[in-house]
Amino acid sequence: MAPCAVCDKANSTKQCGRCKAETYCSVECQTSAWKAGHKKTCGKPAPVAVEPEEEDDKEGEVEDLTSTQAQELSPWLIPGRITFWHWPEGAFTPKQHFSAKMAMTTLATEDVGSLDMATLEDLRDPHLTSSPAAMLDPSIRMYRLLKIIRLWWLGTVQSLTPAGQEELRNRLKSIHKSTYTDDELKDPKSASDALLKRLQADVAGVLGDLVAPKVKQGWEAIGRLYVEVQSIAGMPRTAEDLRGVKDNIEFVEMLARMDARQKGGKA
Repeated sequence: MAPCAVCDKANSTKQCGRCKAETYCSVECQTSAWKAGHKKTCGKPAPVAVEPEEEDDKEGEVEDLTSTQAQELSPWLIPGRITFWHWPEGAFTPKQHFSAKMAMTTLATEDVGSLDMATLEDLRDPHLTSSPAAMLDPSIRMYRLLKIIRLWWLGTVQSLTPAGQEELRNRLKSIHKSTYTDDELKDPKSASDALLKRLQADVAGVLGDLVAPKVKQGWEAIGRLYVEVQSIAGMPRTAEDLRGVKDNIEFVEMLARMDARQKGGKA
C-alpha cells in the first residue's frame, strides 16, 4: 500500500472515500489533510507529474543529511537528522513533529481562514467548543495562532545547542533587557503568552543564523499572520463564514464518531 499522504507512514490502508487518490494511516491524518486543502481538490483529476528541477532534488535530500552536513544549515543546531522544514529531529517529540507539520500548512499558505478550521484535537480542547459561533470568535484565531507560536518557540529553543541557546538569550536581552527571563529560555514550555506576542516584533531578525533558513521563514510567516489576525479582529463575520465553519465542525465530529466506532470494534 502507499504511504500516508500526511505523515508518510508505510502501508497505510485508509483511502479518501470520494477520489480514492489519497491514502492515510488514520482518521486524524485524513482530517488534517482535508482541513489543509484536500477538500478543495478532492474529486478533481490529479495534476500531471513533472520531472523535478535540480533545486527541488537538493531540497529533498535534506531529509537524509548526515549530522555534519546538517550542521552546515546552522552551526548552532543540535546534531542529528534534519526533518521537514529543516527542523532537527531532536527538536520535538514525534507528536510535536506531527503538530508542527500540520502547522506548516497554515504558515505556507498564510491563510487566516485556516485558523477557523476545526480538528479532532479541538474537540478535546477545553478552550474550544463545537459551537460555530464560538469558532468565529476573533479570539479563537489568536488562540490557535498562539498555539502555533508556542510550538515554534519550543522547537526553536530545543533545536539549539547549549551554546546556541546562550547566544539566543544574549541576542534577545540586547534588544529588550528586561523583557525576557532566563526561565523562559531555560524552559521554553514556561514562555508566557506575553513573551510569545512580543516575539513577533523581532524574533525573525534576532534569530539570524541561529536556525535553519526555513525555520526563520516560518517565524516571518507567523509574524505576518499575527499582524493580519490583529487587523481583522473587529471585522464582522459573514453568514458564509458561519456555514463554512459549521460544515467543517460537522465533518470533524462525524470522523470522530467513525474513529470511536472503529476503535470499539477492535476492542
